[in-house]
Amino acid sequence: MQRVSTLVVTFSALALSSAAAHAQQQQAVVTCGTPLNALATGSGAWSIAKVGPQPDRTTPPMTTPPATGYVQAVSAGPLDNPPEPPTDPEGYRWDGNMSWISMTPSGASSTNPHHYYVRQQITLDATVDLARFALKYEVAADDQLWAIYINGTRVQAGSPLLVGFGPADPATNYRTTQRLPVTLNSDWRPGLNEIVFAVYDFGGSTGFASQATGMTCQPVTPATVRAVPANDWYGLTLMGLLMAGLGAWRMRRRG
Repeated sequence: MQRVSTLVVTFSALALSSAAAHAQQQQAVVTCGTPLNALATGSGAWSIAKVGPQPDRTTPPMTTPPATGYVQAVSAGPLDNPPEPPTDPEGYRWDGNMSWISMTPSGASSTNPHHYYVRQQITLDATVDLARFALKYEVAADDQLWAIYINGTRVQAGSPLLVGFGPADPATNYRTTQRLPVTLNSDWRPGLNEIVFAVYDFGGSTGFASQATGMTCQPVTPATVRAVPANDWYGLTLMGLLMAGLGAWRMRRRG
């Protein structure tokens, strides 16, 4: 989010390193019984890669997300920049009911526009049937969400998918971040999985928030022995021959 007025944010290196240390968490191990709040931003392994500058707001993000360059995300905000008339008559506010992450605790970003790739890492337990697994999220972004990837494959994209801030509230002149519901149901793999959200930031401040609203999950069913139907002539004949052979072998042993 970029304002016409200059936003100056200061913080100590000690505070930043402390916040980063608290943000260091292990990725969630997902089973069919995992609580949804364990998958929200602020929980699990979340990291961010910054790519740019990219001043052209119509340029889409990369076809595949970067493999390197990620740094640990930290809890941020929520941003609350009040209106500053006459220079900027509208204020900007992040949804206070979501947990936000960014590269800095304040959400401050580069003064130049960039693409930010927000990565979540989860481990799917061996008991989860990947073919029938899906996650439903509500996501919000400052400034725009352009694409979503699962394990390097782009599964959703738009121009953009989500415009981060809604229209100004006539009563307060605030623009608040909007939410986008998404369903992720493909390209899962056993063990470690990576979900990446491509966010475009106009400059000044940036952030991302996600919360799981639903999960479709079925346990892997064990292999079963196929019963022989009564009218399966071949199967019944083979079974009879095996039983006859077993009987003859026993008779020889007794003899």
